[in-house]
Amino acid sequence: MIREVKPSDEGRYQCVAQNIVGVKETSPASLTVHVKPFFSKEPSDVTAVADSSIELECKVGGDPTPKILWRRDDGKMPVGRARITDEKNLRIDRVQPEDEGVYICDASNLVGAITARATLTVHSSPEFTTKPQDETVSLNGLAKFDCVARGNPPPSVFWTKEGSQLLMFPGNSYGRMAVSQDGRLTIHGVLREDSGFIVCSALSVAGSATARAFLQVRSVGDVPPPIIEVGPANQTLPLHSVTTLPCQASGDPKPRVKWLKNGSAISPRNRVTIFDNGTLQIDDLESSDSGLYTCTAISESGESSWAGSLSVEKGPSAELHRSPDPSAFPRPPSSPRLLNATQSSLTVAWDPPPGANTLIGYTLEYYSPDLQTGWVVAAHRVSGHSLLVKDLKPDTRYMFIVRAENSFGLSVPSNISGTGRTLSKDSRAVAPQQLDEARTRLGTKVLSLMELGATSSTSVRVTWEVLTGDEYLEGVYVRFRELSGGSHMYNMVTVMNAGATQYTVSNLRKFTKYEFFLVPFFKSVEGQPSNTKIVQTLEDVPSASPTSITPEVINSTAILLRWSPPPPQHINGILLGYRVVLRGNNSLSESHLNTTTPSLTLARLSPLAGYSVRICGYTRAGQGPYSPDVPVTTAEPASRPRAYTPSTPTWLLVVTAGSALVLGLTCTVALYLRRRQLTKELGHLSVSGNEVSLLQSTNKDTLWIDRGGWTKDVTQGDYAEVDTRGLTTFINGRRDQPTPYATTTLLNRRPAPELVPLSETKIEEEPSIIPTNNSDTAMYYGAEEQKVIMKDKINQPKFNSAGNVATCNWSEFLPPPPDHPPPHMRAARSINQDVCVSPGVNRRCPPPLPPARNYWVDSNNSIASEPARAKHYPPPNQRPPPIPRYNNMGQSQSSNSSGSSCPYHRCHKAQNDENASLLYRQPINDEAYSQSKDKCVQSTLNCRSYRHNQEYDYGGPCWNEDCSSHASDTGCSCSESSCLYSEANAAEICAN
Repeated sequence: MIREVKPSDEGRYQCVAQNIVGVKETSPASLTVHVKPFFSKEPSDVTAVADSSIELECKVGGDPTPKILWRRDDGKMPVGRARITDEKNLRIDRVQPEDEGVYICDASNLVGAITARATLTVHSSPEFTTKPQDETVSLNGLAKFDCVARGNPPPSVFWTKEGSQLLMFPGNSYGRMAVSQDGRLTIHGVLREDSGFIVCSALSVAGSATARAFLQVRSVGDVPPPIIEVGPANQTLPLHSVTTLPCQASGDPKPRVKWLKNGSAISPRNRVTIFDNGTLQIDDLESSDSGLYTCTAISESGESSWAGSLSVEKGPSAELHRSPDPSAFPRPPSSPRLLNATQSSLTVAWDPPPGANTLIGYTLEYYSPDLQTGWVVAAHRVSGHSLLVKDLKPDTRYMFIVRAENSFGLSVPSNISGTGRTLSKDSRAVAPQQLDEARTRLGTKVLSLMELGATSSTSVRVTWEVLTGDEYLEGVYVRFRELSGGSHMYNMVTVMNAGATQYTVSNLRKFTKYEFFLVPFFKSVEGQPSNTKIVQTLEDVPSASPTSITPEVINSTAILLRWSPPPPQHINGILLGYRVVLRGNNSLSESHLNTTTPSLTLARLSPLAGYSVRICGYTRAGQGPYSPDVPVTTAEPASRPRAYTPSTPTWLLVVTAGSALVLGLTCTVALYLRRRQLTKELGHLSVSGNEVSLLQSTNKDTLWIDRGGWTKDVTQGDYAEVDTRGLTTFINGRRDQPTPYATTTLLNRRPAPELVPLSETKIEEEPSIIPTNNSDTAMYYGAEEQKVIMKDKINQPKFNSAGNVATCNWSEFLPPPPDHPPPHMRAARSINQDVCVSPGVNRRCPPPLPPARNYWVDSNNSIASEPARAKHYPPPNQRPPPIPRYNNMGQSQSSNSSGSSCPYHRCHKAQNDENASLLYRQPINDEAYSQSKDKCVQSTLNCRSYRHNQEYDYGGPCWNEDCSSHASDTGCSCSESSCLYSEANAAEICAN
């Protein structure tokens, strides 16, 4: 079996079986591993400009080779422009805004299928759905211009006036001008200086577009006077004939026509008729009708006159001359245009009308709104198609009309030209046609903003590309604004270098986002803006310190410090934290905090001491300026009024007091019962009457553990086992065997028995089991031996040789614990295995044991009764001398022997020397100790002396069994009837 099959496991497998006879193979089996499709490269989101081509990649692996399917999630695939390449990628040519959407790549094979998505975003350059139109408005009138643009993303639309740097955005007012939310520009109270080109611009990250409209402001002085298109001609007619004198005038408003004869007004009468179109007709001519007839067209803007003579002849031989038919006049030329301007001249050109080969010439007229002179003939019968009009005034406006002339007369005038202005004395000469050409050239896409890069916290490098020639590119306006405040106020920097492709804008705000775009210009003509881009200046250190630093005194050694962060415009980056500096008279400390905790508790201050605090903020660029020092003091704050606390209900006080009383009574009863129980337990101890005072009142101070009774039925052959690790005189003592530390195993020395009648002691004939340190062995005492022990207890002397009370002062003999504890040495076994070592005050050994039968233990750990073979005891003269005992008051119980004993003792089992402890601060009688030592040495028993320097001195033989020593400086071992002593330099231990 193959676990976790991999493609590398694919192949042919055979099972081969062989033994000593031969080999057998199965037919090959083929393993084919199919792999679920997986993407080696998923399609990613694409943002493209309209009319460009895009390609979405989708690379898939698997076995068998997955099939790839492209589909559109929210629309139809652009048929004809979308195709699948050989690499299974999706390519769309000439993307359009409607191609935006989510495109999905599905890959599947026999094992499974996977899907990946990519979003196509198409940015389209702005285009106008509504363009502004030219407007002619009277002075103080209202002008309106509409401009609506669309694109993806939606473009920003703004208005400008040619020659002005003010950008007007929707939803804002700029004095007399306002732009509504839908992009309409309204100019209230139009002034003469408002005339000119109004430019609507739309721009976005995808590009820009511009549209222009001309605003003409008309006033009484600015509107040219009426123009007489056809006036009276000179005529010679016979007597009694009819004459017609035409006078066709045009103007705004429509003028009225008035006729004069030799300067006198003509009123209609019998033979004179004035038609509505201004034509004068005179019937039945008389000689008195001869004269100079003047046609005058009058309107609010002024008046114009045209004169013609009429001569009436009497004789038939007179040469007659009638007015030509208007249809014979030539057609008018085109509207004049301005080619060049100087301080005193303007160059005007026009195009000839059809049939110009029969013309005699052209008549050029001009009108100046500034001079208010009416139409003035600048030149008559000009043969060419242009004319330099001289002797004009500087910085003066002029407008022109031109007429064609043939043999029949003058044509009607051309349309009025645009207003031209001569140059002022301090300006450069600019040909009007150059400005028109510049408007045409710069009205297309000229610049492309390529890159914005922040070079510092206050500067940005702008890089662009010039897409057309620079003939009409005088320079570049770099416009930028802050995006943080949402303001449409753009700043501008002028780059007066047509060939420049980059510029560094400085003096920007730190760590601020800016939007940039470029505008080409030529003279006063601004071209189409470039696309926009956004950049953020680099981070810098804060330029201001934290504010509103307020210390609040908590107590005499602590102050709570609060503050506010620096103003947002002065942080200059991302505020990471604060540094707080505390300065005292002879101390200086600094703390660093993050921005989430604009407060700090200053603790461990000196009471009533003066300090100064200053704080600064820091960013990734570094630390800002510190705030001014703020003095603080640890004086106690003014006492604050305590909040009102409602009084405690009476019932709650009663319940609380009752509960406390019940609890107190319960504790008292429990304590009484406990002490009574302890008293009962102490009363059951089998001790001599003289040692009752040595008993302790609590079970924690005694070594014996209540095992529920120690007596056993004498007929039973069982034995007791005690784990000495569970026996301890210390609370929470260790349960394992501790390492020997300044301990001495003191074995029970059997004193010389004094035979007394059995009636002197009350000994119950019940067996008593004394557990030893060895859990595998139990020692049994018979009744006879128990009697001897009890006798020794009763008759031991309690006074020294002087007859005074012997005082046990162990502190004179006990040195401090050794640096290196002595090695463990096995304590000698004795018949009586109880050892008393007393480190606690008023400690005592267990009560005497009741008599029991004698038992012996064979090598197989079997217990047998031995009534016939009682243990042999040496005679009294061969036993060690008894050691005196004292009660807790230091009084000797017997004056027959001298010595000193300490009632301050503790009981241990034999062979458990680790549980033995030193005895401290207990008095001892030197003489008694010497006598005991001498007695031990003088006895016939084998004794051994151990010195502090670990050398051994062998004395006489001890009784019954061998002696043993432990490397301990000082120790005391107490049985029920004896104590042995040792000092710092030499300790003598005799084993029973």
